[in-house]
Amino acid sequence: MNKYILLLLIMFSFGACKPDQTNNNIFTNSRSRLLTLIDGEESVKMNEMSTEVIRCFTQNDKDALIELFCDHIRNYPDFNNEIDNLFEFFKCDNYTTSEKSKHVTSGISTNEGRRTEWYISASIPYISVLVYREKKSAEDMERRYYAIYYSWCIINEKNRSYEGLYYMSIELLNINNIKMGDRDLLWN
Repeated sequence: MNKYILLLLIMFSFGACKPDQTNNNIFTNSRSRLLTLIDGEESVKMNEMSTEVIRCFTQNDKDALIELFCDHIRNYPDFNNEIDNLFEFFKCDNYTTSEKSKHVTSGISTNEGRRTEWYISASIPYISVLVYREKKSAEDMERRYYAIYYSWCIINEKNRSYEGLYYMSIELLNINNIKMGDRDLLWN
């Protein structure tokens, strides 16, 4: 009788440790939870950064946009001219609406469970603004749609001067675009 009880206990033990039948991996649930937490944190950070980028352009706040860029890019000899070009390209007399992407491309490096590198690439698929043509009247305004794409290094323990925005591209949808920074900064 004791042998049967022992056999049943062993069977139940193996049954409790068997892989999740839906995911085919005993570690999938904990990995999924971790990825969900990271994805949630990235979404929050991306939403905050996208909101600030939109605010900088729609309120013509060059100084705030400059502060978002990493020190490495800010030290480029032509940086201030590139910022001026971005603001000349993005015209806004009246901000109407925008859509922030809910998806992000990212990369994370860890050391002993601690993030040592973390970067994201995100987009603002469209920002709708009104721009005066020649007369400064409501009847003489045209609607423009812009898209902004940016890359942002959140953590880089090897080189703190890389932390911040390091690439930005603005597109006047279906018409024109302008870029600044170094898209391949982290891979050089």
